[in-house]
Amino acid sequence: MPVARVKTKRTINTHVVLWTAAWNALDQATDNIEGSYWNSMSVSLYCAFTLEAYFNHIGPAQFTDWETIERKLRPGDKLRKINKKLGLAPDFGKRPWQTFTHLFKFRDDLAHGKPVTLETDTRERVPKQGHPTLPLARWEKLCSTTEAQKAFDDTRKMIEQLHKLAGFPDDPLDDFGLTTWQISPARPVLPRSPSS
Repeated sequence: MPVARVKTKRTINTHVVLWTAAWNALDQATDNIEGSYWNSMSVSLYCAFTLEAYFNHIGPAQFTDWETIERKLRPGDKLRKINKKLGLAPDFGKRPWQTFTHLFKFRDDLAHGKPVTLETDTRERVPKQGHPTLPLARWEKLCSTTEAQKAFDDTRKMIEQLHKLAGFPDDPLDDFGLTTWQISPARPVLPRSPSS
């Protein structure tokens, strides 16, 4: 096989890659009840990652200094800055924006996880072949297919709203990026002359 000179350039829209991971996890969660807890967890995490990656996608189009400031801002600060620029005043008490707060608390709870002791004192009927209702950590309450579907749907709605206000015409979750390459014959390597 001859050696060729290969020049490539690749732009990856990371938010679309993460969105696709969320979609795949949701598909797995709804198709396989046995692993739905873990896949539902993945959906919510990937949705949080998708949102922040989208903020970093739209940010440079709105702010010339985005590359400098984005590492210093938390996701909520990024969203506030973008919202202010676009003139958006979302209601965080209602879906889809309510889900933003839940997703990032969820992400933070898992990213900065530590042991938690939960206690309850209830009266309930306990089946002979089962266990009592166990208390759940805040993040565990989002590990269901219902919550995963809500996270997925609301993430799409939030991104579509921002995308439209920013004046972008295309589907914000459909473009993985662009790859180009050029292949040309390599210059022949000339043998070195023996040193005298």
